[in-house]
Amino acid sequence: MKEDSEPIASFGEVFDDMIFEMITDPYDATGFIFEYWEGKKRRKGSVTDEVWHDDKRFVPFRAKSGLVRAVRFPPKSQAFGSMEELASSVRQIFSSYAYLTPEVASILAAFSFATWVVDCLPGAPILYFVGPRETSDMVLRLLACTCARAVLLSGVDVSGLATIPAGLRVTMLLAERYISRAVVRVLGTAQNPHFHSVRGNKTLNLYGAKVFVTDSAGADGRGLELCIPPPRKPVPMLTNVEAEKIAAETQPKMLGYRIQNYQRVRQAQIDCEKFLPLSSQEIYAWLAPILGCKDLQSVVTKYLLEMTKEAAALRYTNLECVVAEAVLTFTHESEMKGFFVGDAAERVRDILKGRHEDTEVTDKTAGSVLRGFGIRPERITEGYWIELTDAVRQQIHTIAEARNVLAIQDGVPRCPYCRKPEEKDQLAEAGAKQL
Repeated sequence: MKEDSEPIASFGEVFDDMIFEMITDPYDATGFIFEYWEGKKRRKGSVTDEVWHDDKRFVPFRAKSGLVRAVRFPPKSQAFGSMEELASSVRQIFSSYAYLTPEVASILAAFSFATWVVDCLPGAPILYFVGPRETSDMVLRLLACTCARAVLLSGVDVSGLATIPAGLRVTMLLAERYISRAVVRVLGTAQNPHFHSVRGNKTLNLYGAKVFVTDSAGADGRGLELCIPPPRKPVPMLTNVEAEKIAAETQPKMLGYRIQNYQRVRQAQIDCEKFLPLSSQEIYAWLAPILGCKDLQSVVTKYLLEMTKEAAALRYTNLECVVAEAVLTFTHESEMKGFFVGDAAERVRDILKGRHEDTEVTDKTAGSVLRGFGIRPERITEGYWIELTDAVRQQIHTIAEARNVLAIQDGVPRCPYCRKPEEKDQLAEAGAKQL
């Protein structure tokens, strides 16, 4: 150790031979210390005000201002028994205080578990609540007791988000139904841990799980929508004393869950193919944290499959899917040398009309979608022209297969570029990422 080593402010770190987390100091209500576990089995934790690893000295992060001051950190970890026992106790919290159905309570429990291991997930989960404000507010307060590093927000702007320090992985619980587009856009791009947002000369570190209360489905297709049903009787008052008691009993066990299951979650193998067109990243985020609990996994899997059916139905009218389906038909006309963007737009309109959809699609809109596919029309006298070369035909088939458009779901090859069903299996994962 180098005694003069510059201290590194940290919320916690994970190494192969050690993991440590910032927790509340039991002897100082405003202070923080570390709980750390050494060795791969991590059977016993100890507390300290600093941690050394590879000649680096880590100290608890101490914020003087900003959003971090509103974040809840856990006390020292406790044994939690089995995954089934812990999951049951978390579900019971939502059932008892918000009178939620077993299915909704299970989804919220699964979300809670995911927040504790979000740093080893390929993406953070997002939930959109649709339901009565009173019940939604109660659920958000309960999630603040069960989730990792949670913060309750009634409103937020980009400057407030900019105060979040790197490595916090805060779970944002947003009660405001009408958040500015700028904030929604910034938060929506923060669900992949490998990408960052930049505003001016500042990098925003916003990766973490999020809950939005809304009147409609999620933005840009990200996240799961969860309908919070009206309560069967008036929702009880939740005093601050009761909320603190719930958190004090739940947070230490959830921290224990993180320590004991971190490596298992990181190494989990999830078969995501049956959930197409939902993304593999999203499926993994919901299922990997709860693989040790069969009952909870069963409920969440069923819910995700229902979301899969709804997402698949949207392909019939989704503009990208319909454009891909329209231009695919051109490739099946063997004598066709190419087509105009206007012809593609007309075919799109015909498909939508046949499906009783009134969406108006202009030539410009269709051209924009094609450019988004990487298919660039050439401007000639008669209009914008796309030549059907072998490469373009193959590209259109790949795009259509990735989106599993209606025209290819029967598995019937209609040209040399159509893949047989067994060949399409190799594209399943790539298709999920593109969607």
